[in-house]
Amino acid sequence: LAAAAAVLELLVQCSHGTIRIFAALPNWWRDVAFDGIRTDGAFLVSGRIRDGEIEAVRVFSEAGAPLRVVNPFGERGCIVGSGEGASRHVNDPVIEMETKPGQVIVLSPAV
Repeated sequence: LAAAAAVLELLVQCSHGTIRIFAALPNWWRDVAFDGIRTDGAFLVSGRIRDGEIEAVRVFSEAGAPLRVVNPFGERGCIVGSGEGASRHVNDPVIEMETKPGQVIVLSPAV
């Protein structure tokens, strides 16, 4: 079980209510995908890296708790889509937003 927990920590970390995605991934992991890792706040996080680049991150809010996630795309910025109207471009290092139960938030790289 410790090995499985260690792999999960490479993919998703949650500390003091802040979610970090792909925070400790080794550089040689070029193609990675995971689905439905549970975090604090009743969120299910999924993500995909292809050829060393993060393609997308999906956060499903089970309970409608406030979401606080470190921008996985860094200074490049990201597009945040919440299924409720238009997407928005975010350059902030930490993305914070209110969520509703059942809401899906999609983070994708800014072009």
